[in-house]
Amino acid sequence: MAIRLVALCIATIVATSTYGAEIDPPTSISYLQTSSTFTEDGALQFVSHSEVFIREHRKREVNEMGQVTITDGRSGDMVTIVPKLRRFVRYDGASGKKQDKDEKTMAIDFRASLTPPSGDDAERVGSLMIDGQQVIALRTSTKRANSQSARTFCYEEATNRPRMVTVKTGAKGSQTHVVELSRFRFTPLDPALFSMEAPEGYTALRGDASKMTFSKTKKQPSGITNDSY
Repeated sequence: MAIRLVALCIATIVATSTYGAEIDPPTSISYLQTSSTFTEDGALQFVSHSEVFIREHRKREVNEMGQVTITDGRSGDMVTIVPKLRRFVRYDGASGKKQDKDEKTMAIDFRASLTPPSGDDAERVGSLMIDGQQVIALRTSTKRANSQSARTFCYEEATNRPRMVTVKTGAKGSQTHVVELSRFRFTPLDPALFSMEAPEGYTALRGDASKMTFSKTKKQPSGITNDSY
């Protein structure tokens, strides 16, 4: 349950609010993602860190164990690369099935989710200094049947570049999950980092995204079939 709620918290970064102007100038983006879980008493229960890299329509995430996940926002395809096991797993599309070229898919714009929110739901809560840079802080909130979330977005007003994004999700009497994006960098990234082809010498497998789950201990996806390429 905790893993699913953390995933929901991360998804909130993409799903909530209406986004404003594009980041200027368009460029590759990388940042540190910290995911934390707190008990209802406020005690830290779990924390994990990962490095995230975004270039065009693809996102690369590297967790603390060195496992790499690359997602294509247009097709929904995803691959995981486990260097310690020399294993490569491909998941085709969000439903686990390869989609026809003419079939419409819900594309994910990873860059758009990192632009400042706009509209009546975006409340300006002031300004602050981050790494010597003055930034604007906006806050939005979303309520669901069983939970609520608050999102704070700190950005440079002149460029719309994010400096820190925090999403807090929880419900009364239950755990609270916090995802923080920080240490943003805007530098060119090697296209090879986003390749969705199996590295040489790796065992290539195909996974079923519809059965994909994560183990709390191994932190590796299941739903993998024995079908190789």
